[in-house]
Amino acid sequence: MPFRIGIVGCGSVSERHARGAAASDEVAIVACADRKPDVAEGWAARHGCERAYGDYADMLAGHELDGVLLATWPNLHREQVLGCLDAGMRAILCEKALALSGAEALEIWAAAREAEALVTEGYMYRHHPAVATLDELLAAGRLGALDSIHAAFSILDPEEASPDDDARDWRQRVELGGGAPYDIACYCVDACNLLAGAVPRRTLAVGAHSARYGTINRLYGLIEYAGSPVGIVASSRLLMLYCVRNASWRTAV
Repeated sequence: MPFRIGIVGCGSVSERHARGAAASDEVAIVACADRKPDVAEGWAARHGCERAYGDYADMLAGHELDGVLLATWPNLHREQVLGCLDAGMRAILCEKALALSGAEALEIWAAAREAEALVTEGYMYRHHPAVATLDELLAAGRLGALDSIHAAFSILDPEEASPDDDARDWRQRVELGGGAPYDIACYCVDACNLLAGAVPRRTLAVGAHSARYGTINRLYGLIEYAGSPVGIVASSRLLMLYCVRNASWRTAV
């Protein structure tokens, strides 16, 4: 029998999870929940769910599930992860960012440990073949001693939507957990943690806020790990990367 999953949140990212589940014989998304019942009903019809719900708590109480996938905004994750644990779920995959503060992350960690549950953050890049190759090279010692890790993830947000438009992208809304730290910089931090294989000791960062939305739109930081590695993180929502190449060279600015 496939691993039976209930998904919470039927927005755009949920479609990617649906495609992944459809391509696997090991998992099946059998129920879905969204705060808009009509959206949940449409999602269930498209992807063959057994039932749609307007409240994720009703889904947890009324459906036989092996695990839960949270595909919702970052500001909802703490409450939903804890709610899933309280309902008896012991396998929870949560979209990034898992939490909006260190205190929230520690609270989730403690609750998961107490419940003997697996709670993991959804970073798809960890399953990319390039990352597997990096792991192999590091494990074999072919790169020598690891001194520093440079991780960068930037995009260009033209900030065209009005700050009074409640329908604008969640990444442009402070109250939903929008901004560089919870959208793109978190990937960089996770990559540094993965490759360093050690516990962070100290961090420092500088950044800037969007004058239009109030979100943090630039974040540059250092992570010092136990041992020798240092992580260097660079993320901006104001950067466009241009690549120019000919037959013999390539450069980026």
